[in-house]
Amino acid sequence: MKRFRFAAVWLAAMLVFSLIACSRAENLMTEEPSSEKEAAEMYQKLMQKEEEIQSEAAELWEKLFLTVDKDNLSITNNNNYGDFLLKIIEDARDQFSEKELQTLNDGAGQIKKIEEKLASLEEKYPDCVSGTQRRGSVQSADPLLCGGT
Repeated sequence: MKRFRFAAVWLAAMLVFSLIACSRAENLMTEEPSSEKEAAEMYQKLMQKEEEIQSEAAELWEKLFLTVDKDNLSITNNNNYGDFLLKIIEDARDQFSEKELQTLNDGAGQIKKIEEKLASLEEKYPDCVSGTQRRGSVQSADPLLCGGT
């Protein structure tokens, strides 16, 4: 009985923390900075959120990146990384279960929105990127795609 209560309390706590984390990410997407400094801070937080999305299911993302034919990548520096991810997910669809596809598609969809917000910040506050490694091109965003380990 004590284990059941403990598990119930633990689950409730996890749900609360998840809701808080999701609401913070949503706030970042709707907030508009009022200065270059705020824009730079928001930019950093959004980049961190992107990294968190991929870290949460790191093995699954790695499995996806290993399916990419690196010799036939047709990408430009202006592509949205989320769009790129959605395309490679679709190309490798038959190598994943429905649950895995859902996880990847959800993550790629979030990343696409984040990338759109990052582009908006860069347009309004060009200097907000200084001191930050910009995702620049899809290849620089993922070491597996440019021969790294």
